[in-house]
Amino acid sequence: MSDTSVGVSRPRLVSALLIVIASGALGGLFWLDLMHVAAASLKRPPPTRPVVYLVAGAVLSFLAWRVASVWLARGGKNDASRLAAKPFLLTFALALGFVHHLFSGLVNTQIFLTFLFVAVLAGMAAWMAALAEPRAVGGLGARWPSPRRWLAGFCVAHVLIFALISFARYDRLLCGLYDLGIFDYLNWHAIHGQFFRHPKEAVYDHCSPILLVCLPFYFVWSHPKVLLLLQSVLFAAAAIPLFALARDRLKSERIALLFAAVYLLYPFVARINLYDFHSAPFLPLPFFGACYFLSRGKLVPYFICVLLSLSVQENVPVAIFGLGLFAAFRLGRPKTAVATMLLAVGWLAFAFKVWFPVILKAHFIHAGRYPPLLGDSFPATLQNVAKAALNSFTRYYVIATIILILLPVGFLPLFDPKTFLALTSLPIVEQMLSAYTAQRILRGHYAMSIIVVTLASSVFAFERVTHEASAQRAKCLVTWLLACALLSNLFFGEPPFETYHQDAIRYDPAKHFRLFSVSLSPRDYLMTRHHRLLHEFRGLIPPEASVMAQNNLGAVFAQREEIQFITHPFSSDFCLFDPTTNYGADDPKVYQQALDGLASGAQYTCFFKQDGFRFFAKGDAWREV
Repeated sequence: MSDTSVGVSRPRLVSALLIVIASGALGGLFWLDLMHVAAASLKRPPPTRPVVYLVAGAVLSFLAWRVASVWLARGGKNDASRLAAKPFLLTFALALGFVHHLFSGLVNTQIFLTFLFVAVLAGMAAWMAALAEPRAVGGLGARWPSPRRWLAGFCVAHVLIFALISFARYDRLLCGLYDLGIFDYLNWHAIHGQFFRHPKEAVYDHCSPILLVCLPFYFVWSHPKVLLLLQSVLFAAAAIPLFALARDRLKSERIALLFAAVYLLYPFVARINLYDFHSAPFLPLPFFGACYFLSRGKLVPYFICVLLSLSVQENVPVAIFGLGLFAAFRLGRPKTAVATMLLAVGWLAFAFKVWFPVILKAHFIHAGRYPPLLGDSFPATLQNVAKAALNSFTRYYVIATIILILLPVGFLPLFDPKTFLALTSLPIVEQMLSAYTAQRILRGHYAMSIIVVTLASSVFAFERVTHEASAQRAKCLVTWLLACALLSNLFFGEPPFETYHQDAIRYDPAKHFRLFSVSLSPRDYLMTRHHRLLHEFRGLIPPEASVMAQNNLGAVFAQREEIQFITHPFSSDFCLFDPTTNYGADDPKVYQQALDGLASGAQYTCFFKQDGFRFFAKGDAWREV
């Protein structure tokens, strides 16, 4: 006997309801945990009667499925239920794999619980899409604007949103000498004829010739906000070649638009966009362009894009080498693959043999972050690599970070093993093998190479999964992907005005639940009197005077002959402190020693002490202000 009202047989209906109720129970458990986190954040007592939240989660999930299935799947039968089971298999595999984490006090329970909740909701959406009749949703597209107009709208909105937030962060002293101040310092000196000059106490430590692109903009407006605006524009513009790649491989502009939206929603994009400024945002545009031209077989623009990608940063050759492997084993183009890998190795040699020792006259200070991998023999090398991998990939925050990489794209790269192993895995391994925890959790700009390979491999994985598949199966996968992207942005996107990153270690659900990192409070975007006082001094202290400032003040005063962090002893003309906004980037012990030394010594005068600020000047230098 069949249930004709929803178009599915009774056994399938019963199994669906059981899965949804189980999903609701997990959802209830998630909301219960969220209530405890919010209570701790707000210093309120935790909620009582937890069974209420569990039952409410199950009932709401059941009702959502029932209403949606009746509305979407009215009339007719289909065999799509088995297709929708795949996201649920993944969901329950996650549940089994991390059940020991959910009740352990040694890990960030909230982030694993949120992973499960997002996967469950996305799986429910995919299930409902699979049960829907195609004609129930097929008539809407004709009335929509073309995908290209949607793409243009997405890109413009992305630029406006993130430029506005970035400007507000700068105005509210939430940027730092590391890294916005360093890049502002580099560009300001470059337009005055001193290329790639870096502060003494804040060494510029990357191979990024592509930064020369910033100079024309600095000639027009020499201000740190130029870099923040350029960063948002670069991120948004990269959606265009990704759209072109997806359209070329998938033969559908609407699905190509979906991948552009998934990229703009990707949580790590917001994390980098709101982290000061770095060379990393220059990578997506040429890398996606390289993937597109490689797909089309246009080798001249392909190699131009490869060279532009290599010029972004010294670790990009790892991703480009993977692109060469991908060209060989996935696309079957061995000559192009060999040329690509030789370019990657050659650029790596240029970076470490020419750029750092000859051009910058500096050592690559990050080399010590990696454990020694080369042994006396090949077996010894393999043993060292295995030990380093075991040490890294067994840590809970590394596992959580890898899920953060894959969940927003619905774990699609895993469904194309060749592409994943060749293209996606190398940048992930490169970051995770580092002994520097900030790299392992992809804090700040460290996720950039991983972002581009993950999105590119997702396109090829989607092509593989939907090859000769039914429209129903493709619709199920599209729904799963879009739901994962939206929910991941909602729960894992970067909060706009926090003083520290939300990562796998310091994840607090109470700070999330917003799309595109947008704060709906107008007060968050406005400067206070305290902020305005500091910015007024930016034009008052002469640029030829040297300044020592705490990290978040250094971002405002970087355009001068010399800028440095708080150090002790010190010799700068001006020393700027603001304990009320000192967010811990400076060494607390050195910070206090310097402040006490300035206050008690006779060499410096405290010429401004107001609203928490303490500004010192050497001798009579304060008279120049």
